[in-house]
Amino acid sequence: MSNACFLGRFQPFHQGHYKVVEKYRDEFEQLKIVVGSSGKSRETDNPLSFEERKEIIQTCFPEVTVEKLEDMESDEEWAE
Repeated sequence: MSNACFLGRFQPFHQGHYKVVEKYRDEFEQLKIVVGSSGKSRETDNPLSFEERKEIIQTCFPEVTVEKLEDMESDEEWAE
């Protein structure tokens, strides 16, 4: 079984993302989309919440798994 993972912020999910998902969906048996910066929203660079981004993606691709990537804000957290 072939799997793929597509990681991004998807702020917003745009035509380029859509085309990548279409291509991966056709090439792989399973595709998981992982949403980064998932805890951020209502900021200039991150206007949409994780739930809003997930809904947009699954409206386009209901068969695709969408999960969030928890952020670690400090280098110390990443090092652990």
